[in-house]
Amino acid sequence: MFEITYNDSDTLQNFIDADKAYHGAIYDFTFEGRFIVYHFFVKDTARYVALDSMTGYGSEITRRRKDNLFDTRTYHSMTPMVLDSIKYTGDKRYLNVIVNNPLEAIESIFRTILPEYGFTVREDQIKLSQDMYLGLTGKQVTICEAEVGTGKTLAYLIASFVAKERYAAEYGFNLPVTISTSSIELQKMIVEKEVPQLSRMLQDYGLIKHPLCAVVRKGKEHYFCKARYYDYLNKIMDHKEKYRNMLDYFTANKIAVRAFDLDLWDMPAAIKGKICVKGRCNHCEYRDDCRYSCYVKAANDKGAVDYQVTNHNMFLTSIKASDGEATSRIIQRSPYVVIDEAHKLLEASQATFGEQFSEGMIQKYINSVRYLKSERVKEDAYNYFLDKAKKTNQQLFAMLRKLIPDDEFNDERTFGITIPDSGVSLILRLAETIAMIEAGRKPHRGAYEMDGKRIIKVLEQFVRQNDSNVWLELEDGNSLSLCCCPRNMADVMEKKVWNRSVSYVLTSGTMSDGRDFSFFKKENGIARLSKHLVSECSTASPFDYQNHTRMYIPEDMPAPDNKSDDYINAITERILRLIDATNGHTAILFTSYKVLQAVYERAIHRLGKYEVFCMTRNNRKVISDFRKSRNGVLFASGSMWEGVDCVGDGLSSVIIVPPAVPPEIGSNGAEEGSGRRCGKVRP
Repeated sequence: MFEITYNDSDTLQNFIDADKAYHGAIYDFTFEGRFIVYHFFVKDTARYVALDSMTGYGSEITRRRKDNLFDTRTYHSMTPMVLDSIKYTGDKRYLNVIVNNPLEAIESIFRTILPEYGFTVREDQIKLSQDMYLGLTGKQVTICEAEVGTGKTLAYLIASFVAKERYAAEYGFNLPVTISTSSIELQKMIVEKEVPQLSRMLQDYGLIKHPLCAVVRKGKEHYFCKARYYDYLNKIMDHKEKYRNMLDYFTANKIAVRAFDLDLWDMPAAIKGKICVKGRCNHCEYRDDCRYSCYVKAANDKGAVDYQVTNHNMFLTSIKASDGEATSRIIQRSPYVVIDEAHKLLEASQATFGEQFSEGMIQKYINSVRYLKSERVKEDAYNYFLDKAKKTNQQLFAMLRKLIPDDEFNDERTFGITIPDSGVSLILRLAETIAMIEAGRKPHRGAYEMDGKRIIKVLEQFVRQNDSNVWLELEDGNSLSLCCCPRNMADVMEKKVWNRSVSYVLTSGTMSDGRDFSFFKKENGIARLSKHLVSECSTASPFDYQNHTRMYIPEDMPAPDNKSDDYINAITERILRLIDATNGHTAILFTSYKVLQAVYERAIHRLGKYEVFCMTRNNRKVISDFRKSRNGVLFASGSMWEGVDCVGDGLSSVIIVPPAVPPEIGSNGAEEGSGRRCGKVRP
C-alpha cells in the first residue's frame, strides 16, 4: 500500500518561489513522502505534475478537464499514473539533474538520501564534498585537509560520482575514478564497505540503474603465473619426498586451474613469490592462455569499473611505466584522481622514482642466466664473467656493511650514506661485467628471465650521487639494499605527476603545518604550478576534543631506549595500569616491532580478563577481530597508525609508545655515525 499524505503545501510554495514549479500550482498530495503532486490550469485543462522534492525535478503525469478534477476520494486512483511517471531507475532526467545542477545534487544526496540510512547531516561535510567536486571538474590540483571524523571518504566518493556521471553525459562513455591510498585497511574499507553502501543508497533512490563497481588494482606480483608455476613444479618434482606437502597442497587445491589472485590463498609468501607474475611476459609460451593477461585486458574495458582503488606506489608506477608495459595498463586512464592519505605521497614518489639494488639481486640474475645457458660463447668464458659478477657483488656489499653504524635505534634501519670512491669503482666494475654477460646471452624471454640491461641502468644511478639521496636499508633477514632517489623530488613530481589533463584531489588530515600548505606544496612540487591550477580548503574535525578527551603524558618515565630492560619494564607496567583504567578497549601503538614484541611478551600473562590481539608484519586480520571484541586490547604497529576506523565504544583509549632516542647530534648538525638519515623507501 502506497503512502499518500497532505502536509507539503508549504514545500510546494518554496519550489514555486524558486521557479522550480509552475506559478499558480495547486497542491494535491505527497506520494511516498517524496513526490509532491500538484496541478495547474492551461485554458480548460488541468495538468497534473509529480515534483521530486529531492531533486526539484518535475514531470507531467496526466491531464484532466476542469470539470473532472481528482479529489481526496480519487487520489488513490492516480497511483498507477504517478508510479509510471516516477519510474526513475536509470531515467535520463535524474542524470540531467546531476549534469545541470551538480552542486545541488551533492547537497540533496547528503540532506535527503543519507539521513534515511542513519547518517547525520554535516554542513562541513557537504561543503567539503562540493569543494572536491569543483576541484575534480576544474582541471586543477585541489588540496583538501579534512581532520578526523569529517567523513572525507564519503565526501570524495559522492563528489567523484557526480563528476563521473557528468563526464559520461558529456562524452558518452564512462571512465573510472582513480583512488590512491597508502594503507591496505583503507583500500579494503572503500571497496568492501563504502562503495557498496553508497551504491545501495543511490540505487534505492534511482540515481543509478546498476550497482557501482569498485576494484583494487594491485601489482603483477599478486597474481598467478602459469609459466613460473610449471617451472617451479618441475624443479620440486625432482625432490618429491622433500616437497611432498607442497605437492599435495597444489594438487588438493587445484592451483593450476583455480589460482589467480594469490592474496586469496593461504600459502607462505616465499612460495607465492615463486609462482607469481614477474618479469616480462611478451614472449611467454602461455601468453594465449594467461589469466593475468585477461585481467589486464578486462581492466581496460571502458564502463566496467566505476572506482579503481590502488596504492600510491602502484599509481605512481603507472605514471612512470612506458605505454608498452602491462603495469601501465592495469590502471585505466582516468580524468579524476583522488589521493587519500596524501601526506604519504612524497615517500611513495621517492620509492617509485628512485632505485633499489638489493644484495641478492645479482645471485638471482646469475641463477637465471645459468638456467637459460648460452650457445654464443664458450662455457669457461661464460662462467668466468658469472663468477666475477658474484665476487664483485660480494665485495661491494661487504664494503657497504662497514658503513652501517653500530648504534641502531629503531626498526626502520635506514642509513644515509655517501658511497666512497672504492664503492663507486666496484659498482662500475659490476656494471661492466654484467654488460659482458649480456653480450654473450642467448636471446630469451620467459618466466626466469632477469633483465641485465635493467640492472646496469639501476647501478648507473648510484654513480651519479650529486643528483641523488643515497642510503642503505636493512630488511627482514638482515638483507641489505642500496637505495637512492632524486634529490630534487619537487621537480620530478611537477613534471611527471601533475598532469594538466587530469584533475587531482589530495586529502588528508595532516598536510598543513598549522598555518598553511606552503611546506606541503613545496615538497610535492605543487608550488611550481600556476596559482590558478591549485585550490585549497580545510575542514575541522566535528569531535569536541576539548570536552570529551583526556591526554595523559607521564613525566616519570625513563628516556626511550629500545635496548634497555628498565625502559621496556617501565612502559609495560604503565601500559598495564592504563588498560585496567579503561577496562580494556585499548590500542597500544608502537613505532618498533621489536619493542611491541618485548612489551607483549611481558604483559600477556597479566591480561587474562581481556581479549588480547597482537598485530605482526604479516597478519593485519587482527584489526577486524579487535573491532568485534568485547573489551579488547590491541598491540599494533604499521598500518594501524592511520586509515583504521573503530566505531562506538570498542576503542576508548589509545596509548602511543614513543620511538627510541636517536644517536647524539654532532656539532656539525648531522647524526654521528650514520650521516643524513632518509626515510624508508620500497620501490
